[in-house]
Amino acid sequence: MKIVFLSPSFGKSAAGIYFSVSTIFTSLSRFKEDKFHLLTCLNSQDLPLPASTCFKSISIFKVLGPLSFGFCIGIVKKLLQLNPDIVHSHGLWMYHSIVRFFSFNSLVLVSPHGMLDSWALSRSRLKKSLAFKLYENRNLRTADCLHALNEDEMNSIRHLGYTQPIAVIPNPVNFNLDQIPPPRDYFLDQRLTFLFLGRIDEKKGIDRLIHQWSRFKELPQAKKCDLKIAGTGCKENLTRLENLIKDSSLNVEFLGPVYGKEKDQLYASSDIFILPSYSEGLPMAVLEACAFSLPVLITRQCNLPDIIDSGAGFDITTDDAFLASLKHLASIEKFELNKIGAMSNELLKKKYSQESVATKFHILYQWMLNKKVKPDFVYLYED
Repeated sequence: MKIVFLSPSFGKSAAGIYFSVSTIFTSLSRFKEDKFHLLTCLNSQDLPLPASTCFKSISIFKVLGPLSFGFCIGIVKKLLQLNPDIVHSHGLWMYHSIVRFFSFNSLVLVSPHGMLDSWALSRSRLKKSLAFKLYENRNLRTADCLHALNEDEMNSIRHLGYTQPIAVIPNPVNFNLDQIPPPRDYFLDQRLTFLFLGRIDEKKGIDRLIHQWSRFKELPQAKKCDLKIAGTGCKENLTRLENLIKDSSLNVEFLGPVYGKEKDQLYASSDIFILPSYSEGLPMAVLEACAFSLPVLITRQCNLPDIIDSGAGFDITTDDAFLASLKHLASIEKFELNKIGAMSNELLKKKYSQESVATKFHILYQWMLNKKVKPDFVYLYED
């Protein structure tokens, strides 16, 4: 079985897609009898790839023209040379959605990665409307199978009228869970560190975070609490964030982008994770926080209801719930935070491990090729 991944960008500026695609691709290498190859782009302004991902089965092409489209020369020729059984295309709205049409004999699996969510569709509406008419609708309608990260994303896809089989498989956590350090000794540091880590833009709810933190800082529970913000974004959004922090006088610390060991140390030195997103596929940063046994404050739009419903996380979809959750977590003993974080870690191991997710994708590829026994995570239109 030969599988080719198509990804719009493999640089760190691609954020969530970079981490999810690289983790899935690497995890599939455990299936030695099959061949996996990734075709992707990297613009000249992007950050370098970590050495662990630069192996022979990845072909990287230079972007020409607008980065938002991701046109690159050579990727079509390479796809034709590989002649895969299945093309697995990740993300939408860019050149790779057109590239996959050139693999005439291949089955096609498309992973939108949350890009068909109603909030996501409302952004850059003109560009997406044009892309939809020119190639994206055809890309989705002619795919042999679609992939959703969760049932909410599956429902969004069905709402748009697509009737192909949909496989519901979450993103895997991009850590070796056995190598995560235990929670820190809370008796050594009585302050609480809240952490936001992600792309700095409107979608992630960064303005809302600053607003709710300013309300929280007026309360007595906030005296022992700090907020750290880490991430990258366009210059306009970074400047806006810096101005928000400066104007609010909240003593919020903005760290900029963090990767690798620096990111691991940041998670390990934090107590609580916050992601007030308006729209997500399945946020890798929340899974990373759970890997480090952190309680998480997330919105329902993060599409992780199992974390909220199990008590391992807190729903901050409404402003009142956001403030109440901040107050609650700042008020309880730190050993209670440890217990909550341990629940998030256990849930992660059961559902989001690399081995579990890679096995499901491998089963899905086999089913697409032989159509024998339908996996229980694949839903047909009449289901």
